[in-house]
Amino acid sequence: MDRLKLILITLNSLALWVISLSVSYALPPSVVVSSKPFHSLVAGVMSGIAEPKLIVDGLYSPHNYTLKPKNAVEIQSADLIFWGGREIEPFLIRSLQNLSKTTTISISELDNLEKLPLRNIKQHQHHTESGIDPHLWLDPINAIHIIKGTVTELSSIDPDNSSLYQRNGKDIIVKLELLHTQLTGMSEEIRDIPFMVYHDSYQYFEHRYQLKSLGVMVQNINHASSAGRLALIRKQLVKNKVRCLFSEPQFSDRLVKVATDGITTQIGSLDPIGARLIPGPELYFNLMDNLINNLSSCLKK
Repeated sequence: MDRLKLILITLNSLALWVISLSVSYALPPSVVVSSKPFHSLVAGVMSGIAEPKLIVDGLYSPHNYTLKPKNAVEIQSADLIFWGGREIEPFLIRSLQNLSKTTTISISELDNLEKLPLRNIKQHQHHTESGIDPHLWLDPINAIHIIKGTVTELSSIDPDNSSLYQRNGKDIIVKLELLHTQLTGMSEEIRDIPFMVYHDSYQYFEHRYQLKSLGVMVQNINHASSAGRLALIRKQLVKNKVRCLFSEPQFSDRLVKVATDGITTQIGSLDPIGARLIPGPELYFNLMDNLINNLSSCLKK
């Protein structure tokens, strides 16, 4: 009898072990995403399944971010990593090269994206390898293709949840198409009003909606502008009757204030990454809404 009990207990333990093993394999993948706009799109596709981890949070810029110990641990334990690519996130290059069991997806290399050449090589010296402007998420049409690529990659690594990834992707694409329609309508009122920006992040947005950007204030975000550069900017602002000069929350607005002191150019603020926004599926849509609203509110003054 004791022997029979022992056999039954052993079989029961084996059964529980097999069940727990099967459950562990059914868990969704551990996904890490580099920066807020991409994280928002990936989080939307993964809604109801799992929440991807975000590397660059808060007011940090992906241009000059330094990995934290927490980030390194998350990267090492990830099944899948989405990042913007070496052009905009060089801080990740070395860490991703050392991964052997993790799938890494460079979003800039997904299919069907419209890519624009860099306009300012000095400002983006770390982007010169490809010559492509990496701020491609600021075009909602590109965001649609990012969603499609994300659905494909997640479905490949996690086929059990493929149908839900696809359903989420379709829902997000509908929202992105509506967003594009709204942005097209709102941009018509400001299309011919000249403005300048602090940092050359907005080419994709300007190109898609035919806006009149006359240039950038800072040629290299890692170096302070000279007095001569500031004098040149002031001259351009006055000569071209530039309505607004836009700063960014990731950088000090001191130079923007100096450049516009005593002239009619207004100061506005644009945020290309959602620095002050809460991460999640809605961040991308809030980012784009803020972009057009902040442009409009300043340019229509």
